[in-house]
Amino acid sequence: MAYKLSKGQLKEIEKLPLGIQQLKDKYPVSISNVALDYNLPRLTERDVVKSIAIYYGDDVDEADWFFRDGVTEIFNDRIPKDPHVIRMTVNGDWAYIQIEGRIVFDRLGNVTLPPVFFDIESQINGVLPK
Repeated sequence: MAYKLSKGQLKEIEKLPLGIQQLKDKYPVSISNVALDYNLPRLTERDVVKSIAIYYGDDVDEADWFFRDGVTEIFNDRIPKDPHVIRMTVNGDWAYIQIEGRIVFDRLGNVTLPPVFFDIESQINGVLPK
């Protein structure tokens, strides 16, 4: 079932640049995410990155990759629902969204991303059925 934007979400999307607004019908979740955090400041070198979540697809609730304190906690090896969309949160807030190869939201600024350590146990737990 297609994601339906609420009246409140549509009102916030109307505040975005027209080129981003026009993507709302095809990528409603991603554009709603942009509207949610659009006015947050860009990240700086003073910001400490505690967590990063990466989602491949517009209407995806579970992160494909999740890092906390530089350690991989979730690695989802599923085939991306929509490989044309990449969304990223930093410390729980939307920081980067790319749609069809176009960056529509970028708050990464000069933040230093932490080194990532791959924890094989986390990968096994994320890939094998429970």
